[in-house]
Amino acid sequence: MKKLLVLALLTCLMVSPGLAAKPLRSGVYLSAKAGVMRVNTKREDVKKNDAVFPFAIALGLRLRHFRVEAEYMFATAAKMKGYEQETNAFSAQVYYDIPFKSPIRPFFNAGIGRHNTRIKEGNFKDDRHGTAWNVGGGVTWNLSNAVNLDLGYRYFDIGDLKTRTGTVKTSHHFIYLGWRYVF
Repeated sequence: MKKLLVLALLTCLMVSPGLAAKPLRSGVYLSAKAGVMRVNTKREDVKKNDAVFPFAIALGLRLRHFRVEAEYMFATAAKMKGYEQETNAFSAQVYYDIPFKSPIRPFFNAGIGRHNTRIKEGNFKDDRHGTAWNVGGGVTWNLSNAVNLDLGYRYFDIGDLKTRTGTVKTSHHFIYLGWRYVF
């Protein structure tokens, strides 16, 4: 599944310059993000850092220097001795693109939403749901009126997770490359 999503993203990146020949200005866009996420997990006095490779898709609307989007982030995983968690998140994102007269501009973002985390401790499996929030920033490069590339960082937090054996604290640091196509 992940290979198929990466292949679709690469295909979109190769096809986009040809599609972007005429100016398209509706403001509605489709976005995909992929990168590496460092998941820090702490349970009792045991700490663990994992690197995972999440993928996110979003549908958004650009309004001058602001962007709003609905985003779904596919599973991010973390493992410790006797413990595994897998998290998916759906969130509303708000971006502010700093207005520069340049094709490369910095941006800031914040988002809030819901997460679904599947926990596995030994043979015990359970789902946890709760609030997820994130803040971040980066740079966007306007390749054309319709195609944009983003390079960004996002701190992503799902709060503390109560399990059968105690509380697990997690934090996520996501560095990503994103692609946006404006219709």
